[in-house]
Amino acid sequence: RLGVTTVYVTHDQTEAMTMGDRICVLKDGLLQQVGTPRELYDRPGNVFVAGFIGSPAMNLLELPTTDGGVKLGDTVFPVERAVLSQASGNKVTMGMRPEDLTIADHGLAVQVDVVEELGADAYIYGHAIGADDLQVIARTDGRRPPMKGETVHFAPTPDHVHLFDIESGERLRA
Repeated sequence: RLGVTTVYVTHDQTEAMTMGDRICVLKDGLLQQVGTPRELYDRPGNVFVAGFIGSPAMNLLELPTTDGGVKLGDTVFPVERAVLSQASGNKVTMGMRPEDLTIADHGLAVQVDVVEELGADAYIYGHAIGADDLQVIARTDGRRPPMKGETVHFAPTPDHVHLFDIESGERLRA
């Protein structure tokens, strides 16, 4: 409206997301990614941007690759061979936003540690069964959230999964 470029520096990602037309994410003085708030949220270029943008933060899980995809609990999440061939080893970092996880019959088994009820929504904080260091946050229906101590399976929304190289942290391109 004013026809003036303004640079605003903040460490608060929520403030950057609400005020910025374009955001530059820096880490240790190095430019990680530039884009609109939506671009950074929907297509983070690396693990740092994925974990920095969004509240609550994206779930970032180191998972093994297998023939046809990524091993996610008791299922295999399908991933094209061309995408998996970009990975440095036999593991990838899979990123899933809390709102992109749904309770399912199969998937990643999570024991519920805390249920944060917010009315229409509830946030589930838990840990993956068999891997206590894998913390998971999911947004569920606030009227029927699972109970603390319960084990539930989460499956990601296929179009909203992000895969990153385990060594470089860079996004695997489809």
